[in-house]
Amino acid sequence: MKKLAIIFSILPLVVFSQWHKVDKLFGFGHKIIMTDTLHGYAATSEGLYETTDGWKTSKMITNSFHVRSFDLSSSGSIACSGVDLGALQMGYRVSHDGGKTWLANNFPTMEGHSNILFKGEDTLYAHGSRTKTMVSYDGGRNWSVLKIHPDLTTWGEMVLINNNELLLSASIYKDMNWHLYRGSLHDTVWQEIISIEDGPRKFHVLPEKILASGGYGNLYSSSKEFNQLKKETTGFNHLIGNMQYLDENTGFICGGNFTMRPIYAVVIRTNDGGKTWERTALPEAERGISDIFFFNKEFGYAIDYESNIFKTINAGGPAIPDTINLNPKDTGNQNPQGNNTFVQETVAGNQVFQITLYPNPGKDQLTISWEYALEASNTIYLTDIHGRILLEKTVESTQSKIQIEVPKIASGMYFVSVPTPNGYEVLKWVKE
Repeated sequence: MKKLAIIFSILPLVVFSQWHKVDKLFGFGHKIIMTDTLHGYAATSEGLYETTDGWKTSKMITNSFHVRSFDLSSSGSIACSGVDLGALQMGYRVSHDGGKTWLANNFPTMEGHSNILFKGEDTLYAHGSRTKTMVSYDGGRNWSVLKIHPDLTTWGEMVLINNNELLLSASIYKDMNWHLYRGSLHDTVWQEIISIEDGPRKFHVLPEKILASGGYGNLYSSSKEFNQLKKETTGFNHLIGNMQYLDENTGFICGGNFTMRPIYAVVIRTNDGGKTWERTALPEAERGISDIFFFNKEFGYAIDYESNIFKTINAGGPAIPDTINLNPKDTGNQNPQGNNTFVQETVAGNQVFQITLYPNPGKDQLTISWEYALEASNTIYLTDIHGRILLEKTVESTQSKIQIEVPKIASGMYFVSVPTPNGYEVLKWVKE
């Protein structure tokens, strides 16, 4: 009787139970768009990258150009907005042959140019310098100006809400609010719809409504007529990078902390039209998630601010608890300095960590004190509403108070990140 030998070959098993890192690009990551499951593009501060194998490999297809944003036409033309790193000028790059050759337009400025949008094959709308919206009717060869508001400072995003109208979110330095403007494709005068402190910055247009995200977890919805803006509840208290809805019920929001501590990444999802949200795990992310791109309810890609590319085939895997709180609430004026004092108490186990910040509102000086001991020297950060670090101050373990000379910054709301034995606490501070 012959014996039958059965040999089992054990192969490595890769289980995509959550987000998994598939590539690492150079620079700071901004945006990702995929044309199919294998082919797509990603924008970083070093340039525009292309992949043809699902980010197993990639190549840069622009030359010395910081791509802040980009868009694709239905025929595959590519339009980029950003910074010419050689000339140190803002501008646009447009390719009609898949990135082999580029039309280049530079402007003598170092501000703005943060968004660009195709309308059809040859019409492009883009952010210019602060107050200007630029338009090209010949595929990026020539550009003209559409003015919006004389005090406009920062763009959020521009979208087409129908075949004839554009919606733009932008901030104005005089009040630091986010303003929504609406205009037709050829308007030289835009209508302001609404102004909100943490108002809409990013948009997603669905067949029956428009969704918009604010800075720290705020989600808004409106009809296509945009005659009323409704604030939704997400339970998401983190800086938003972008959002994507696949239908009326299924959507994803990405974000986290991009520059100030603690640095972390977040993607949340909903399957019931935003009534409930779940957080997914990104253990390999180095900073906040800048952008996401889903093909369906399961398969998607993401890019973090460190230009890591992530992939999921099951919507990010099992839900995890959302335990990070970056919006501590004012517990009242408990300091004898007066009514312009902010006191924050953080409870960890049986410990209470008290932080006092004054004056608030303030002008040129800011005092921070804390009633606990630090284990080692650490850093206090002053950041703007976009997460950009404006000031860093080292504090020693023996210190319990510091006075900060505030740099020359515009009036408005800012955030102060203060170290505690339990991590960082983030306090709101208003510059008069």
